[in-house]
Amino acid sequence: MLNWWRRLWRPRHSKMQRQDAASERQGRRVESAVPSEAQSPVLVRGKLWKNTSEIRWELAPEQEGSDESSVDDLIKRLGRAERAGVRRAAAVGLGQFGQAAIPAISALVSSAVDVDATVREAALNALQAVDPAWPENAETRKAIPSLVAAMESWSPDVSKAAFRLLNSIGLTALPDLVDALSSGEDTIDKVNVMRLLARIGPSAVSAVPRLTRALGSQFLQARIAAAEALANTGPLAEPAVPALVAGLGDPFANGRQAMAACLARVGAAAEPAVPALLPLLADRDGKVREAAAAALEQIGPMAVPALIKIVQTRDMQRLKAWIESTMQVSQWHTQAQPDIIVSEPLEALRNLSWAAYDILEERASLEAAQEAALRVLGNLGPTASAAVPTIAQALVDPSPGIQLAAVHALGQIRPVAKSILRNLSQMLVSNDDSIREAAAKALGNIDRNWASDPVVADLTTALAKQLGSAGRLGKIAVHAFTAIGDAAVPVLIDALGLEDRLARESAAIALGQIGAGARAAIPALTRALQDSSRRVQDEAANALARIHDHAA
Repeated sequence: MLNWWRRLWRPRHSKMQRQDAASERQGRRVESAVPSEAQSPVLVRGKLWKNTSEIRWELAPEQEGSDESSVDDLIKRLGRAERAGVRRAAAVGLGQFGQAAIPAISALVSSAVDVDATVREAALNALQAVDPAWPENAETRKAIPSLVAAMESWSPDVSKAAFRLLNSIGLTALPDLVDALSSGEDTIDKVNVMRLLARIGPSAVSAVPRLTRALGSQFLQARIAAAEALANTGPLAEPAVPALVAGLGDPFANGRQAMAACLARVGAAAEPAVPALLPLLADRDGKVREAAAAALEQIGPMAVPALIKIVQTRDMQRLKAWIESTMQVSQWHTQAQPDIIVSEPLEALRNLSWAAYDILEERASLEAAQEAALRVLGNLGPTASAAVPTIAQALVDPSPGIQLAAVHALGQIRPVAKSILRNLSQMLVSNDDSIREAAAKALGNIDRNWASDPVVADLTTALAKQLGSAGRLGKIAVHAFTAIGDAAVPVLIDALGLEDRLARESAAIALGQIGAGARAAIPALTRALQDSSRRVQDEAANALARIHDHAA
């Protein structure tokens, strides 16, 4: 069969080669006969004409031997010629006319998505030559429908070229892009249309209804692209909030992330989505958790009561019941939403709540949800001050993760009450290094002079007794005194006179780490150079060196 095909093809192929060779020889003869000065256009019978060898060679079969080409003729050949070489030559010729070929811009734009790569390149070059600002030219508007249609081409190169051109045209193409979403199935071509709408940004507000319907597509990429396009319209996407809430129950993590990220861009107007966002704080996917937290942060203080409720909850069943009741009593979803694909909003929310329960159960992570809620409250800063008493209670939670999140949150919300300051200072003696470091930083953020407050006096007294402890307890006491700083110096000076050798050694270490703020301890440290313990002597010498170095 293959040999038969080769015999059938060879004669035709040879004939085509002979024809191409003859055309090339003819083109060379014509080119050599045309003087170089014939390159500029001339006005003949009311039309501009261009006489070039390159154009005549390619156009000769179409022109029946004519050596003259006008803008009108080249436009016709650009759109009608079957041979790619003729179309390419027509584009080149139009480019040589410069601004005189402005009426050809729409034809050149359409040819920029030609199936032949050389024609596309020639058309783009011609557009730049005719009008460098061709995307804003009124003639370009006429070619936009052909570009939208070209996005569905069987050729990936053509569809990519159409995407790039429409991206360059931008807002002018908006009506046609919106219309392209109204018909047919949700395919990758529609996804590309949505991506173009996303690049247009808030000006694409007219596309919000159709993008909202696309949130219910069976095609995951279409749902994600619609959410991203809506996100770029910002608060103008508020009508899509109910559909976005339903989308938070997407079976795919990428879908849930896109919906939550869109709600974050909507901002305060997305307040009705708070009950549905809360379960996602314990999602199995880290990116989904981050997106949900970001959305709650952008919604702002209105999310604080719900976040407090999560931190307070100690039982999963109670949390489930509270989330479900919150969804059922919400007023927003009972309003008619004719442009949204969700025909039964209440039923959709109930399904979402059960999906959220599965997420929470699979992680067994009421704890994870509480940690995320504490992080959000901290990021809200002083606007979440109502949550401070609840966060303070979390400082004594059995989970180190919740304790750490609570410490960070208090340091960001500041200021806090004196009683809270005392609770926070107790974290300086935590067994967890991260918690101790976070507590010292949080206390400094709340009040630079926190250590001089009387509420810290009880802590320093207790720490002094711990200085003589061997191993980890003694090291924790040293770290705590270092965090307290100057206010701890009097207690440490007293500790240098204790009978316990470990207490004296630890006190010298702590004074050295405090540095220049411990200058009042120099006389006591100098006396410690004569201590009966060589280790105390060495640590006293090191402390004096550090104090002098820091003071310098």
